[in-house]
Amino acid sequence: MSNDNMDNMDNSIRTSCIELVSSTHGKQRRLEWDISKKDLQIAVKYGLVEKEKYKTGFRYKITYDSIIYIIDETMTKEVTSYSTVQLPLESYLIDTLLSRQTTEQRRRLKEGIVAITSHTVIIIDQSTSMNNSDIVGHRSRSRSCYYQIANEMVAGPLIREQLAFTDVLTIIEMRENAMANPNV
Repeated sequence: MSNDNMDNMDNSIRTSCIELVSSTHGKQRRLEWDISKKDLQIAVKYGLVEKEKYKTGFRYKITYDSIIYIIDETMTKEVTSYSTVQLPLESYLIDTLLSRQTTEQRRRLKEGIVAITSHTVIIIDQSTSMNNSDIVGHRSRSRSCYYQIANEMVAGPLIREQLAFTDVLTIIEMRENAMANPNV
């Protein structure tokens, strides 16, 4: 496929006939995001194509069905791909009594009047490697950590009534120095 006919791709071409060489990185990213080779071919055929300039030349950015594919300037080699959609965090309503109890517990903790039944401390690495997008359905390892904490350690036990307003969760982010997140 030449660059000249890229903007006006012949829709009569069978999707399976669109040939692209997958780079090792591109293949790995598709595996991590659960994107098939056919999805890539469909995106090349029907997706929104934008030309983007890089230091080494230019590449094509193809957006289709909430997934972005980066293709080399010859439109023959897949560079990478990633989803623009995060797995959703569902909102769970807590009853008025638990809401009041939680607010009261926060006040007591700030004032030093502590009545804690459990205290869980989680330390999350925030080094550069946590920006890698190698967890299916998540933009980064860091986002995956927070997603799992929210769903598995907070929402799930709250729904099953295994947590009380006297349970405390502290998250410490390890960057160049430790910093507790006061919003949790």
